Amino acid sequence: MSPRVLLLCGFACLPLSACGTTSGKRASVASAERPAPIFDATAFVPAGFELLRVERGDLNADGIADALVVATRSAESPEADSAPRALSIVTSRPDGAYALSAVNTGLAACATCGGRFGDGLVRTTIRDGAIVVVNEGGSARYGWSNEYTFKLDADGERWLLRQYRAVVASQPDQKFKRIDQSPADFGDRSFEGLTPEDLPIPKFD
Repeated sequence: MSPRVLLLCGFACLPLSACGTTSGKRASVASAERPAPIFDATAFVPAGFELLRVERGDLNADGIADALVVATRSAESPEADSAPRALSIVTSRPDGAYALSAVNTGLAACATCGGRFGDGLVRTTIRDGAIVVVNEGGSARYGWSNEYTFKLDADGERWLLRQYRAVVASQPDQKFKRIDQSPADFGDRSFEGLTPEDLPIPKFD
């Protein structure tokens, strides 16, 4: 649970290019010795957005860093501060290039969605082969937080929601409600197209 919500509850030998052998043939370069492919995050920013930040980590277990590219609406857009951010999952390919795997433009909170806390998108990370997205916000009376964890499915084709956590906290009476769910609760939820409204939100009666 985020510290901000907790507070409301009272809560980083060179590759061998031509080594001679006794046969006069060139020795092949082991894949582990090849330089990592060059990654250009700007190539994966959707039209109308600009790069906000990049998270790196191995998502498909091939030993090469993949990426989560986080982009925000362009400054000249009337929705620059009020529209959700774009999240692009970029994975390495066997040929050494990078490819866009999936995009979500509705899940990561906007620059003003945090209310008194400001930016609603507080964290995006790659951890243990999973993508984690955390939104937070609140007012003088209430605080809220939601966390989404995504992983590649067993077939290596789809990015699916594997865990969902949400909290709402009341400052006046130091109470909170929490939701902690797995696929057994929310079913088959794909990264693409998912929005906060697609999942239950804890509320006080």
